[in-house]
Amino acid sequence: MGSRFVGTLTEVAASPREIFQRALLANAYAIIIAHNHPSGNLRPSVQDKQFTKRLYCLGQDLNLPLLDALIVTKDGYWSMQENGQLLGGEIDEATDFV
Repeated sequence: MGSRFVGTLTEVAASPREIFQRALLANAYAIIIAHNHPSGNLRPSVQDKQFTKRLYCLGQDLNLPLLDALIVTKDGYWSMQENGQLLGGEIDEATDFV
């Protein structure tokens, strides 16, 4: 039940509406999102943080919580949950966490 969005080398336009629509149709309890950084940089960008915060807040409103947001590269991954960025939706969009 994954959503797949295709973008350019530097960005993708993912739709929160489509993400939650598919999760609701699947009667999901919660969601986890993941995307890759082909550059190999595990640091969440400001846009990553803004989008994650938006999904987190929408998930709270829909009673369909966002449990984690992952960034993957060929060498590893970054978990916003594991790194304390998803606690209560308090995602500081300007802070560099790595």
